[in-house]
Amino acid sequence: MSDDYLVREATEDDIPALVRSRVRMFEDMAVHRGDPIDPELMAWIGRESTTVFQAGFGVDHFGWIAEHGAEPAATAMVTIQPWLPHPRYPSGTRPYFHSVSTLPAHRGRGLAQRLTEVAVEWARNRGFVTFALHASEQGRPIYERLGFVGASEYVLPLR
Repeated sequence: MSDDYLVREATEDDIPALVRSRVRMFEDMAVHRGDPIDPELMAWIGRESTTVFQAGFGVDHFGWIAEHGAEPAATAMVTIQPWLPHPRYPSGTRPYFHSVSTLPAHRGRGLAQRLTEVAVEWARNRGFVTFALHASEQGRPIYERLGFVGASEYVLPLR
């Protein structure tokens, strides 16, 4: 990662930037798959994400921003999810990594990897023993390079 970027923990004031990045992430994934972008769905995701993040920021939701000057170039978040006690999640909660997005002009500079490393260290320092995420096709190589492995979860789309 270039020295032109500052990585910092997000504050409540950053929720709009985190939400914009989250929506952009879903739009980028749709474009990558060749799917159309549904503007109404994206607007709904933005509104709902704002409500959820505002209700629990700093308690259940945490974020990081890689800034280039005053511009958020990349973002990432962790949500602490309730989870039945499990060998991988003995505390009954798990850190779930999500909403990783880098603006196109800043891609290829290691920002997503750096934000992932910062979030993993944050979770490790809080005593978590496993760090969960779902990888997009674009993100998969980054996570595999960092040692993430596939798990046994299967998903059945109901629509």
